[in-house]
Amino acid sequence: MFYLDSSNKRYTIGRPFTYNGYYYGTALATHEKFIELGFTQVVVGARPDDRFYIVSGPGDDGTYTTTDRDLDTLKATFKAATKLTAYQLLKGTDWYVLRFIDGGFTDADSQIPNDIRTYRNSIRTASGTRCDEIDAVTTVAALKTLITTAEGESGGLTAFPTLANAASYYTY
Repeated sequence: MFYLDSSNKRYTIGRPFTYNGYYYGTALATHEKFIELGFTQVVVGARPDDRFYIVSGPGDDGTYTTTDRDLDTLKATFKAATKLTAYQLLKGTDWYVLRFIDGGFTDADSQIPNDIRTYRNSIRTASGTRCDEIDAVTTVAALKTLITTAEGESGGLTAFPTLANAASYYTY
C-alpha cells in the first residue's frame, strides 16, 4: 500500500517525507496524516507469478503489468523439473536395481520386489504423462493453470505415485 499526492509522488507509512516545504518524520508518516494532507490511498494488488510472466509495477493505480514469458522455454523448464523429481523419487530405490545387477542379473523376483518394480515403473509413466501434459498446452495462461492446480486435481498435472511403507524400502 502507498499514497499518492496530487502530483502522483508516492509516500509510504513509516517513511519520513517532505511535502509543501514541511518535513514529516517517521512518527507522522501515518495513514491519518496522509489522508489529512489529501493523499490518495492505493492498495496494491497481488503480484502475478514471476515464473510465467515478466512483471513490472505496481503502477500508480496499484496494478502490475505483465508480459508472457516464452512458452517453449517455460515448457522446457517445467519438463526438466518433472524429470528431476522423477529422478529423486527413483533414487531411493536404486539400490534394489544395483543389487540385481551386482548379483549377475539373476532372479529378479527375489532381488527387486514386485511393489518396488511397480512403483518405479509408475514414476516413469507419471513423469512421461506429466511431460506430455506440459507439451499439450498452447498458452502461458494454460500452462500456469496446469502447474498451479494441485496435482491429481482436474486441470492439474498427473500426481506422482507414492510407495506404501516407504521407510522400510529405503534401508539396505
